[in-house]
Amino acid sequence: MKKKEKNGENYIILDPEKIRFEMGESGVLRMITDGKTYQRVYPLSVFPITNPENFISIRDVEEDEIGLIKNLKDLNPDQQNLIKAQLRISYFVPTIKEIYKIKEEFGIYAWHVKTSRGQRKFYVKGRNENLILRGNSRLLITDIEECRYEITDFTKLSRKSLIELDKVL
Repeated sequence: MKKKEKNGENYIILDPEKIRFEMGESGVLRMITDGKTYQRVYPLSVFPITNPENFISIRDVEEDEIGLIKNLKDLNPDQQNLIKAQLRISYFVPTIKEIYKIKEEFGIYAWHVKTSRGQRKFYVKGRNENLILRGNSRLLITDIEECRYEITDFTKLSRKSLIELDKVL
């Protein structure tokens, strides 16, 4: 582990040669490094949208950062797969396939949609900070409970869905 400092913040870069992850019997990820075992750890991507495989924060059960993995590719494939599986659980983002209705009331938008995980109703406060356009047609949506949804290409939605989406774009 190497300690670094940037903008007055200390952080530790984990040495990929000195860390090992394994799945416990109860399905909990643990990490062994420098002779110390962390019984329950959680990986979090520092840049989950723009750079999901670089700068992975490893945190303990109290959410304190143990250290950072600079690049997942520095780990062996088995270790990468363990981390990626945990990240998929943490960053599960349903894809919106159809928009049935978007209704605004007092600055809160009620969305009724069909996702890759079935029908959902959720609420989005405002438009600007909770609707992020990536590229020309990818839309990321964050609801009031901090759940994320994605429209991978809104140009491929049905005409009715586009009419509803136009209410918030």
